[in-house]
Amino acid sequence: MRTFQAPYIPEPIRKLKRRLFRRSDGERILVERFNKIHGGNLDSLRTFTEKLYRRMIDINRDGNPVFTHLADKYLAREHVAEVIGSQYLVPLIWSGPDPFKMPFDRLPKLCIAKTNHGSGNVVKLHAPATFGAILGIASTCCFASTDGLYSMMGTANDQDPDERRERRLDARMEYGHLVTVYLALANMMWLGFGAFFTINTLLVTGLGFSYTEIAKSISGALLYFLHVAIPLTGMCMSLIAVYAAVLIFNAQKQARERGVQLEKLLSAKMFTTRAARASSFPYATAVGSSCFFIMWSGVLLAVIRH
Repeated sequence: MRTFQAPYIPEPIRKLKRRLFRRSDGERILVERFNKIHGGNLDSLRTFTEKLYRRMIDINRDGNPVFTHLADKYLAREHVAEVIGSQYLVPLIWSGPDPFKMPFDRLPKLCIAKTNHGSGNVVKLHAPATFGAILGIASTCCFASTDGLYSMMGTANDQDPDERRERRLDARMEYGHLVTVYLALANMMWLGFGAFFTINTLLVTGLGFSYTEIAKSISGALLYFLHVAIPLTGMCMSLIAVYAAVLIFNAQKQARERGVQLEKLLSAKMFTTRAARASSFPYATAVGSSCFFIMWSGVLLAVIRH
């Protein structure tokens, strides 16, 4: 028996639908969920669950900036401090958008690491705290949301020698992975250069062939299409090359910054040395790709004028 498969809907259209029908769809989903799981009447509120669902429906209809504020774990601390006082807050050790910038070398014996944009993403750390435990949750969340906030809470305590020794062992393991990733990204950059020049060589060869005597046997419309499509492809490849170079450069920068932090616990200095020499942008790739873009733009202009 054939099963029904829902048609694919592009994500931009899904987002637009959610924005336009948020109130009606949200209320319908809440009511259906309540009737399926709990049953009862949402008009005469008696139980806590009924009151909770009624509040969700009211907020879905009219919105409430206070609840939006409270849904943010980090901003909720400000609300608690304003209402009952900051003395009731758990001490905040660190917060930031990049989990790889956590101060691993200064963590206390007892603390927790948690994300701001998800639920259940909490790591309980007990001495000796390990890098792998924190990076395990960080690696699953840091690519899921670009605006996620990571925080660490606990109390500051001195680290004993056994804990510091454990941290150095963890740092060595992570450092080896970082070196592998960093070198792999460098190889990816060079492979990208090779592919870029190979594709441009093929495009130039194809463009030259289209002007030979043999190519005159092809229809004029197809030849004109090739004369336009080849330089357009070259221009697109030039833009893609710059974009890919920026992505690889940013990934290398992230690995390099984390490596510099680990090298404070180790005797290695590779990332520290690279950080001093690293530029802020892949200028060579941008300049080279821009030259190819200008060249292909000139070819396209000549084809159109001809």
